[in-house]
Amino acid sequence: MSPSNKHALVEFLGKMTMFIGGMITRWNPAFSVPNFVRDTSTASMHITSEYGAKVASEMFLRPSLISSLKTLMKANKAISDGTYDAELPEFSSDPDMVMFERYRASGAPVTFLDLGKMRGLEDWFKEIHQSYSPPQMNQLQFWKGRVSTIRTYIENFNDAFENATRFAYFKYGIEKGLPSKLVEGENMDEQELAMGAKNLTVNFEQKGTVGASLNSLFMFANANIQSNVRLFDALFSRDKAGKRSFQSHAKGLIASVVTLHAAMAIMNAAIGGIDPDDDEPYWSKIPDWDKRANLILMNWMGQDGKAIKIPLPYGYNIFSAIGNMFGEVWAGTKRGEEVAPFLFETALQAFSPIGGGTDLTDMITPTVVKPLFEIRNNRDWKGSAIYKNRYGDEMIPDSELAFDSVSKRTQAVTDWLNEATGGNRDRPGSLLGVDTSINPASIEHLAQFLGGGIGKELFRAFKIAENISEGEEVAVGDIPLLRRFALAPTKYAAASLYRERRDKIEVVERMRESGISLTGEDKQLYSLSTARKSAENSIKKIRQQRKRHQRGSEEYKKAEERERSVQNAFNKRWNRVFKA
Repeated sequence: MSPSNKHALVEFLGKMTMFIGGMITRWNPAFSVPNFVRDTSTASMHITSEYGAKVASEMFLRPSLISSLKTLMKANKAISDGTYDAELPEFSSDPDMVMFERYRASGAPVTFLDLGKMRGLEDWFKEIHQSYSPPQMNQLQFWKGRVSTIRTYIENFNDAFENATRFAYFKYGIEKGLPSKLVEGENMDEQELAMGAKNLTVNFEQKGTVGASLNSLFMFANANIQSNVRLFDALFSRDKAGKRSFQSHAKGLIASVVTLHAAMAIMNAAIGGIDPDDDEPYWSKIPDWDKRANLILMNWMGQDGKAIKIPLPYGYNIFSAIGNMFGEVWAGTKRGEEVAPFLFETALQAFSPIGGGTDLTDMITPTVVKPLFEIRNNRDWKGSAIYKNRYGDEMIPDSELAFDSVSKRTQAVTDWLNEATGGNRDRPGSLLGVDTSINPASIEHLAQFLGGGIGKELFRAFKIAENISEGEEVAVGDIPLLRRFALAPTKYAAASLYRERRDKIEVVERMRESGISLTGEDKQLYSLSTARKSAENSIKKIRQQRKRHQRGSEEYKKAEERERSVQNAFNKRWNRVFKA
């Protein structure tokens, strides 16, 4: 490939990656609040490590953050409208807007993610509307203006939430002072405060020599690198000789985080409730990826498996994970052999310069092809299965392998395509020798990736509409925004646990067949081999019977319940063996 073609390819990948990044973050209305919570906690941790908890609490207490949000929203709207002028009375007479002008003039960040700022979109929209109202041939331009205007509002909203902690930091430094890192014995001036605001969480302006290339291949690679550097600087200060040592408050902060999460894991396991269907603690049914990313508070009063989750700060979640593992092993909800993989995967996701993943191959896969890699390996970014696996030599069409969480509309389209080309629920269709049976789960996975956060929220909205129209319960995990702060048991939790445990037993069975001696917990796993085979045979027969019935029918739902009963019975057996 010639250098010019390589450059064009990198440029194309960069645009695609940046577009997907924008859909996930800046153009996604459901992104701002969870990101604000995580950014505030990250900034609070950094400030606590460097200056102590008292300064962090004063800097980020509610009045300061709310005031910062209001100021930034007002300023961003004026800038995007093209009406911002610091000398106008409406800005020059407002103390908060005067502070904003000092913040902006000093070089502190106003926009986010280097995605650019659309200017004057409202004027452009009005001009199109007045000039062409209402010619049919210009309807595309008309709607482009409307979409762009909506996008600008979302951008302003997200920019304000993204930079609220930075503005609060700058304002605190002006009003109360923060010790300079450049001039000993003096407080930071406005330029140093602006640089501190940029580096409070992630400095998106700092890229290095390979930043553009990395960002074109791996979404948020620059942000990941900057997060790691910022965490290291927050925990370890450098003296004049360049020697690193713990910040004065860092050791206490780390110890507090580890202790808190160990205590929370023990409490959640002890009084979080037991699922009567399979005798499994509700705490055990919460996926590891949720435990890595959130502080979780189980509903101890109801003991019904419901919980509140709060996004954890970037980087510091490795210390949360260490505490969580201490607590889970002590409570018996994790086995000793699970500690190292859990911590390794947490560290991989927390500190990888090119993004996280479930393993090394996943991590090094470029962003734009990652969904194809995940579909091929039947494993999403959380490590969860995307679609059902076949049983043994079963040759049913791919269109029959989606989980029930897939939209009925997507399922109907793939069913129609399979049947229109000569297939049915037992045999895949074919056109010109090409298999036309397509897995609807793969379609949704790819579409949600290309649509970013907005695409995922739209799919969830369609799912909610389907459930309501059919009188089915709406899962908390499908409700936009609420799903980022709430957990509730799902009918898929037992199946997920069953598959995870089944796979572990199959590994031990292969070891035994190869003549490898089994010791310790491997013997316990192998003792469940007969139970696994019995459960697999039962599930296979149930699925064969279920295929005879229409999806959504009472008979189909009863077959699903029988399958869950088999999985629950196996999980009960598992618990008896390992608790003994």
